Amino acid sequence: MSFKHFYTHPYVDQWFPSSQTCSTCGYKGGKKSLDVRMWTCQVCHAHHDSDINASINILNEGLRLQTLS
Repeated sequence: MSFKHFYTHPYVDQWFPSSQTCSTCGYKGGKKSLDVRMWTCQVCHAHHDSDINASINILNEGLRLQTLS
């Protein structure tokens, strides 16, 4: 007997500004060069590691898209 499982995974667009957006307040601070590894939000003054901030934003966007479908 064979079981087929169908999973739906939300698709976050490759152009989603995950590294440009503050994961704390949502402020879009604009493009940053790849050599910027740490930055501080101009609005809420949260200090971010670029990779961790981007991963939090991608997770949140995926969860948001999942609730829409």
